[in-house]
Amino acid sequence: MGKVRACLLEDPTADVILGNIKGIREEPVLHSTPVVSDSHTDKSDCEALVVTRAQSKNLESTTSTPSDCDSNITDSDVLSSFTDIGERQKNDPSLAPWFKRVGSNPVSGVSFILEDGILKRKYSKSKLSGIHSTLVVPESLRDLVLSYAYDSVLAGHFGFRKTLVSIKSQFSWPNLYSDVKKYVRSCHVCQIKPRTSHDKPAPLQRVYVAEEPFQRVTIDIIGPLPVSEDRFEYFLTMVDVATRWAEAVPLRRITATDVAESLFQIICRLGFPLEIV
Repeated sequence: MGKVRACLLEDPTADVILGNIKGIREEPVLHSTPVVSDSHTDKSDCEALVVTRAQSKNLESTTSTPSDCDSNITDSDVLSSFTDIGERQKNDPSLAPWFKRVGSNPVSGVSFILEDGILKRKYSKSKLSGIHSTLVVPESLRDLVLSYAYDSVLAGHFGFRKTLVSIKSQFSWPNLYSDVKKYVRSCHVCQIKPRTSHDKPAPLQRVYVAEEPFQRVTIDIIGPLPVSEDRFEYFLTMVDVATRWAEAVPLRRITATDVAESLFQIICRLGFPLEIV
């Protein structure tokens, strides 16, 4: 027996949080093995400078057209190996209220049907899109769907909103929103990776236009520079915004007293500006 340090969270992100305990959850190691084909007899792999119409037509007929990078997951991809989905649905207590609504009138545009013994949810996204059908996932398979939609190579840890949209396009179950939110917020890989800044840039402002000389001047200090024979190392510069007239005073030091005295010399010759930047 030993001592355990624990804390209570007012709004926990998940039902169970293991934390960074050594040996419990380690950073996953991804292994990628390139696929190399041993066959070099396919003429379509060879590059050609000129392709005739007949060759182009043959290539179109032999090339597969389905895309392997669809952003939306499908029930055939994730649950194709499970033939007992209907039995899992019937044995799931959380789906009992939805089974009772099978065959009843739609409520808020949502209805439930049985297709080949499998429960599905039907709803209308909009008046123009028509009826959309999604597979109702039992509790025993929800973690598999969440992992496929968020952790797979094609998913890419895209965050809560994109993951929710991807799952809702093909699947449904009670408390889907909260389950996706908990899964995304408790992802170990996303927690150990540094977050990038998403701060919005400052809004654009109108460019100030000076209408008369000495309405606005800009002041700056240049240096340190190579020390001159008179031991000057800095320059106090003043530029008029309207006329681009420049003044420069050499300084040995840039203390407040030295800068104020040099600035006072310029103002005594040219006058006081309305604004100093």
